[in-house]
Amino acid sequence: QKLVTTGEKATEIVLHQCTEPPKMPRTNTTVSIHLGGKPYELTRLPSTSRAYPMKLEKKAECYKKGLAL
Repeated sequence: QKLVTTGEKATEIVLHQCTEPPKMPRTNTTVSIHLGGKPYELTRLPSTSRAYPMKLEKKAECYKKGLAL
């Protein structure tokens, strides 16, 4: 199973629910986590906020790669 978050706060919320949470992953990286005794791959994508300093084209590229199933 795969989980995807957008931004630091969303990632932080998921990590607080984990058994033995890993360190906060960097943007555009994936880490293994356990929720409710089940393994998942958590991918952190860039925030959707306009306040996040990344060009729209770059964000779109990150999302395309991060959401590929």
